[in-house]
Amino acid sequence: MDKKKIISEAIANKQKSLSEYQSKILLKSAGVIIIDEVLATSKDEAISAAKKIGYPVALKGCGHKLSHKTELDVIKLKLNNKTDVIKAYDDIISKNLSMDGVIVQQMISGERE
Repeated sequence: MDKKKIISEAIANKQKSLSEYQSKILLKSAGVIIIDEVLATSKDEAISAAKKIGYPVALKGCGHKLSHKTELDVIKLKLNNKTDVIKAYDDIISKNLSMDGVIVQQMISGERE
């Protein structure tokens, strides 16, 4: 997605913030290194993305209204296989929140986010 399109659509939709995925596209365009991730809009896309990225992965609900993902319980970490991804995806989607999809990203452990 083009950075100008992201901003113009956000303004047109009167969004107060961007989604995590949209924000990272803008950061990446400015030269910030971003870990491998895919915005999945179906369970099959999430499974495929996890396989491509390589386990372990993390899944996060994604939408411009989801600023507090931990409190909303839409973050699932240290997913080690297809079964984990399916369970996590179903759990995130079952929250019935307004989402653009689910981010599937490389699981990085360390002292910083």
